[in-house]
Amino acid sequence: MESRRSTIVSLVLLLAMALAMFADLLFAGGTRVLGHPGSDMFLQYFAWREFGFRELAKGNLALWNPHIFSGAPYFGGMQGALLYPPNWLFLVLPTPVAINWSVALHVFAIGAFMFFWMKQRGLSAPASFFAGTLVMFCGAFFPHVFAGHLPQLSAMTWSPLIFCSIDAVFRTQRVRWSLLGMFAIAMQTLAGFPQYVFYTAIIAGFYAALRLIGHWNWRVAAALLSIYPGGALLAAVQLLPAIQTTRETTRGFRLPFQFASMLSLPPENFVTLLAPDFFGQMARYWGRWYLWETSLFIG
Repeated sequence: MESRRSTIVSLVLLLAMALAMFADLLFAGGTRVLGHPGSDMFLQYFAWREFGFRELAKGNLALWNPHIFSGAPYFGGMQGALLYPPNWLFLVLPTPVAINWSVALHVFAIGAFMFFWMKQRGLSAPASFFAGTLVMFCGAFFPHVFAGHLPQLSAMTWSPLIFCSIDAVFRTQRVRWSLLGMFAIAMQTLAGFPQYVFYTAIIAGFYAALRLIGHWNWRVAAALLSIYPGGALLAAVQLLPAIQTTRETTRGFRLPFQFASMLSLPPENFVTLLAPDFFGQMARYWGRWYLWETSLFIG
């Protein structure tokens, strides 16, 4: 009973922090939207969400966007994220309101998922709450709010739940926990930014392999190996059109290493682990690339 009470209190506090962070926009109404005025939110995502969900509300699944150049793939581009369940807020709320609530709820969700992962690791409720707070406002996640990166925020949110499912499989040796991982991977895929699916898969693979060393178990290994194929099957309705779309794009072919490695993490930005403002803050960042892509500070 005490454990359940501490879990509920921790989750309520995480939710309260997320709502308090954005309260001036969440509860004031109006047309103000989270993100810098020159960010991708205003240059891209606002219009994409407005178009895609307006069409979906009419019963049309927008495969093609006729408003860009001479037209461009929309559904296959993934970032419209029409089939991502949390985005169905856009069907019932005005676009500015839906954007603000979507950001706030994903900030809370990543904290909650981290909380449950740490509990799965055996940490106490206060320690797990602290971990959830840190990930909600860490340099790899929270600055994307400023950048207006809706699909990136949505995709990153599901990473802790994937690792939670991996640890649960090891702890219980029950295959059913792999279903949670499949669900989280499908949601991460539907969120609309597949790069984070790839990044998470690399680390999850290494993490699972390291845990298997010296503790080999065929049942556990089979459950872990099923997680990503199962997640891909659940998200196939989005993945298959995306694969078809890549065949029509320049980036669907082999790229030179010099181009593919552009905007990689500059080595000097490891200093942000200790000094988050070393290269300046959002509006006055003087380092290489973009602050929200190269910050590593915790909390």
